[in-house]
Amino acid sequence: MSSCFANSNRRSRQLELRADRRRLARARKKEAEKSARAAVRASLCSNGPATAAELRARWELTAERQRAKAERERVKNVMRIPWYEPAAGLRVAIDLGMEDLMVSCEITSLASQITNSYAQVLKRCAARSSWYPLRLALTGIEDAPETMRRIRSSASDLDRWPVASVLAEFSQAVPAMCAPARPQLVVLSPDAEKPLLELSTNCVYVIGGLCDYRRIANATRDRAAARQLCCRRLPLRETFHTKLSVEILTVDQVVVALLEFTNNGGDWVKAFDHALPQRKLRRVLPTSSDVDSDTALGEWRKVEQHEQDICGSQPKEGGCSEANSRMAAQRHSDGTGGAMAARNPENQQGVVALLSKLIRCLFC
Repeated sequence: MSSCFANSNRRSRQLELRADRRRLARARKKEAEKSARAAVRASLCSNGPATAAELRARWELTAERQRAKAERERVKNVMRIPWYEPAAGLRVAIDLGMEDLMVSCEITSLASQITNSYAQVLKRCAARSSWYPLRLALTGIEDAPETMRRIRSSASDLDRWPVASVLAEFSQAVPAMCAPARPQLVVLSPDAEKPLLELSTNCVYVIGGLCDYRRIANATRDRAAARQLCCRRLPLRETFHTKLSVEILTVDQVVVALLEFTNNGGDWVKAFDHALPQRKLRRVLPTSSDVDSDTALGEWRKVEQHEQDICGSQPKEGGCSEANSRMAAQRHSDGTGGAMAARNPENQQGVVALLSKLIRCLFC
């Protein structure tokens, strides 16, 4: 037992040191950018009167900055629309009432994820004028003083964010914010049984503000069950037709997935492709072009399972994985799989060559 606590404390210290290094790196980056801007201003002042081309280039840069600023203000104004108007975009609440389940390093990570969630919504919607942003809210901040303190330490302008901060927990805060309307609350949890296949502006989606490196099972699902609320999980298995090794997403990844799905016409594949890190997708899809093909996915899973049975759980780099990728791509391009390719004289030699390389890779 003592060794478990020692390992947990060591892990916490490592994560805190890593967070400190990231903060120092961001501070150095900001200082370097500030110094670079000062150097540019000094050089402009010392070079004398600018030419017409230089003046035009400066004007274009200034105009571009003004356009970007106007787009950000447009997004912020949409995010400020009251929650009792459902047609203004999707409403997402982040439940901060589970701070007592986290250690110090996990609280720091959660604060960073919340800051990044707002930044991602602002950045992606400002770059696309036709996109509707998510309207965010932080609920249960009365039970999360340390989380709010760390958010304020990394975002000094938190009070100017177009994000509602409510003392009460989500089951009480959301109905009060949406009154007189009574939207349905949907709690998102990786432990839920049913998937969330569609999104509706008549619902409010609740993301659990929990960063648990120790994997606290059923935490968000139990909170939803205690309040008799609907609980759903993101459709990762249904989208990729397989179960990922880790289906737990961070708060900012869930926010990006909901934002992308809302604005891309309802395509979960594209939403997850933008939200999930590549390390989660690397073992699911051979290439991005095969994402929407059930045939290619099925063939890829068969080849990958055969590779793991022979080579072990860790495939050899540049060998089995590369050959399997080419084999799956070849089957996908044929349209009907390897059997059709074998009957086609033009593709028979290519199939034989791929099989030979695969056999040499597996048994070398």
